[in-house]
Amino acid sequence: LHASDLPAVLRGGRLFAIPKTPDGREFRCWLDTDGSGFVFDDVVRKYHLPTDGKSAHLPAFRAASSIPAPSRDGGVLTIHVRSADERAEPILQDFEAQLGGSWFADRIWHLDFRKGALALLGSPLRAAQATAPLTMKKIYPRVELEIAGKGMPASFDIAASVAEGSAVSSVRATSFVKNETFAQWLDANPTWATRGIGRGILGITVPVVRLGSSQFSNVEFTTRPDDDVFEGDDVTVKLGANAYAGRVVTLDYTTARLRVA
Repeated sequence: LHASDLPAVLRGGRLFAIPKTPDGREFRCWLDTDGSGFVFDDVVRKYHLPTDGKSAHLPAFRAASSIPAPSRDGGVLTIHVRSADERAEPILQDFEAQLGGSWFADRIWHLDFRKGALALLGSPLRAAQATAPLTMKKIYPRVELEIAGKGMPASFDIAASVAEGSAVSSVRATSFVKNETFAQWLDANPTWATRGIGRGILGITVPVVRLGSSQFSNVEFTTRPDDDVFEGDDVTVKLGANAYAGRVVTLDYTTARLRVA
């Protein structure tokens, strides 16, 4: 059963929470199971957010269009100052905050990638309902994929994004792969489709990806310049929302279980 439905929208295949402040403004939040969470410094000033050193609280929201505070880190988000390059990066435009692991932790989530709907659930996912186990690296979910007959640990990254151009409207959901793994896949599977997307960004389409009892077809994994999204990570792939587009995901942090339906 749904404990509470939260205001959300699907943009480019990615989920955003869109609560409203008391004066009616949308406070757009990029949802990222593989991110730590932050709020932009100019947003802190614009919304007069309460701050605590280098962190800030979310604003007050209308009761009928609200979201909870992060469950960890005292309910605050790190304040992020965008560089000039980041301000020109379409992936980092058109939203106010990123809600990451500190927001998802300790909760049970219903993520509908068909309707762009989001809900907090009140009951844990039972073992019989789960389609795959999760392992947690601190507060970040990991899964085991099977690709070309081989097991691969992966981050479960609902925010993985690629920009096809310079406009915000060109940003869409993707899955990530390290450059070295990309080269290994292509060497072993020369018929897999590849394409150039942007400077330092290549795409490769994997015909079949298995995750527990779920199977995804023709999933494109994209690289990043200098593998920047893998910094400090111990995985070489991240499974994003382009894989489970059109499906419903239940992500239970309390039992470390996952259901893709």
